[in-house]
Amino acid sequence: MQSKLRGGIKISSTDKGIIIAYLIKEVYFKLNNSIKAKFEDIGLTVPQITIMSMLYKNGSMKVSDISEEMYITNGTVSGIIDRLEKQKLVSRTRSERDRRVVYIALTEDGYNIAKGFKNVIDNYFHDLFSNSSEEELETIITGLQILKNIVDR
Repeated sequence: MQSKLRGGIKISSTDKGIIIAYLIKEVYFKLNNSIKAKFEDIGLTVPQITIMSMLYKNGSMKVSDISEEMYITNGTVSGIIDRLEKQKLVSRTRSERDRRVVYIALTEDGYNIAKGFKNVIDNYFHDLFSNSSEEELETIITGLQILKNIVDR
C-alpha cells in the first residue's frame, strides 16, 4: 500500500517503516548522548546511571529483575554491576533462602550520588520539552503508544 507523504511523494508502508526505525534510532542516540553529557563529570555511563536510578527507586533488586527491566542479558548487567561495585557504589548480597539469587543494592555513597540523578534528569526533560505545546507532546505520546501496539501484535 502506498500513500503520499509531504510534497506529494508516494512512499510504501515498507519505506515508512524504515523511516520510523531510522527516526527512533536517531532520537534514541540523541537522547542518550545528551543524558550522557549531563553526567560526564561523575564518570558514569548511561547503563550505570540507569541501574543506580532503578535501585534508588526500588531498593534492592535481583540481577534478573534488573536485566528484565533494561532488556539486556544477566551477563551484561553483571558486568555493569562489577564496575559499580569496584567504585563502591553498589553491593551484592546472596539470598539467605536461595544462595543462587543475588541482590544488588546501593551503598551509602551510591545512594547519595543516585539521589541527585532525578533532579538532573527532570531538569533535562523540562528544558527539552518546555517549548513544546501540549498538543505536540500528546501527539508524540499517542504516536508512540500506537507504534508500541503495532509492534506488540
